[in-house]
Amino acid sequence: MIDLTRHDGGPQALRVREFYLGRQPILDRNQALFGYELLFRNAPVGPAHVTNDLSATAAVIAHASQLGMEKTIGDALGFVNVDASVLMSDIFSFLPRDKVVLEILNTVQITADVVSRIRELAGHGFRFALDDVTGESAEVAALLPLVDYVKMDMRNIALDTLSKLAPRFRQEKKKLVAEKVETREEFKNCLDLGFDYFQGYYFARPVIMSGKKLSPSQLAVMELMTLVTSDADNHDIERAIKRDVSLALNLLRLVNTPAVGARQRIDSLSQA
Repeated sequence: MIDLTRHDGGPQALRVREFYLGRQPILDRNQALFGYELLFRNAPVGPAHVTNDLSATAAVIAHASQLGMEKTIGDALGFVNVDASVLMSDIFSFLPRDKVVLEILNTVQITADVVSRIRELAGHGFRFALDDVTGESAEVAALLPLVDYVKMDMRNIALDTLSKLAPRFRQEKKKLVAEKVETREEFKNCLDLGFDYFQGYYFARPVIMSGKKLSPSQLAVMELMTLVTSDADNHDIERAIKRDVSLALNLLRLVNTPAVGARQRIDSLSQA
């Protein structure tokens, strides 16, 4: 960690931290790049240690934004994992809906509120994938009309089950993604079953990208304080907040707490 002491003699010091973002390619039937699954990473090597799914997803979005979406995914799509807490959050205003696919984790408890929220986001142009589908169920049936992609984990599903599910989902016009493909035989089996996209160690392991950022949002807070104390225009203040995902998300959380007393849900920074 690098300390950058202010030259004005003030007590505040800016600290630069390195951040990490994993990405694993998703390929089409010709093994051309289609997308990347973007993965939370808190170290340059080893598995991720996720203690809070919302924070992990916020970190993925923030780090992809800080690296630049062009550098992170280029012209490809970015698949981002979402759980129930993420789905019900205000984080989606920071995502380019034409560039991302929201991957609904199989741990999400499917409730009426969750289905309603997914339908709402789909109405705003977001696309969804069902993750780690291993069979037909009431939960899968409830979400199937709302998703574009169905992902099936080759480590968690037998070939005979796969052979029954693939035609069923293709009949529903869903794009099929085979994940954790580790052998040529698995790739060929999925090709024969009509899978559209493929992901796994057979093609490539996740690559860890890194960048540097001021932490925690110190520069953004300092800039915001300067704007507020100088009676800057509201649009200038809104633009400054939008440049820092964590800061903006925390503001939206704050204004939607009962203590603030907002009469209706605040979904945008301009409302806040």
